[in-house]
Amino acid sequence: MILKKTFYFIRHGQTDWNAEHRAMGVTDIPLNSRGETQSRNALQQVKDLNIKTICYSPLKRSKQTAEILNGVLQCDMVPVEELKEFNLGNCAGKIIGDWFDEWMNGAMISDGESFENFVQRSLVGINKSLVQKGPVLIVAHGGTYWAIQRAVQLLDLPDLPNCVLAGFSPPNSLEKKWLCSHFISK
Repeated sequence: MILKKTFYFIRHGQTDWNAEHRAMGVTDIPLNSRGETQSRNALQQVKDLNIKTICYSPLKRSKQTAEILNGVLQCDMVPVEELKEFNLGNCAGKIIGDWFDEWMNGAMISDGESFENFVQRSLVGINKSLVQKGPVLIVAHGGTYWAIQRAVQLLDLPDLPNCVLAGFSPPNSLEKKWLCSHFISK
């Protein structure tokens, strides 16, 4: 369960492995030049949101994205270990294929973590983030976004592209479920 607070989430900018459809997991791959450009372009999405805290995965690609965004936001930055991407063990670096879907459906990976354990860890990281001074912007990974989708029961949301902002609003007296808005820069 996620704390019932409005928050923003952005997936890190592109890496070379994203471009090659390779599963990174916790392999610490930096942004490529396109990812740096995407991060700078995302400034337009976040600059007027009055963000008070950026919580980010300490992996290079998320940290670099957070630092670029904070160039304009000038707010507190908090690394959150539990926001790291899933541990794929000996499958890190493989092209995403059937094996990845099988892992998400419960298959174990040698030296990796289960998808369910990853989701639970991610939710701990999300909640650690949401106790910070808000509004909070979480900068993390595609897998972290999947964990949020499951927790707020919005499984029909599309995958989140690199550096696209998503805003999440908790249920209220009018809306009985979480709402999500995607903000795609032009």
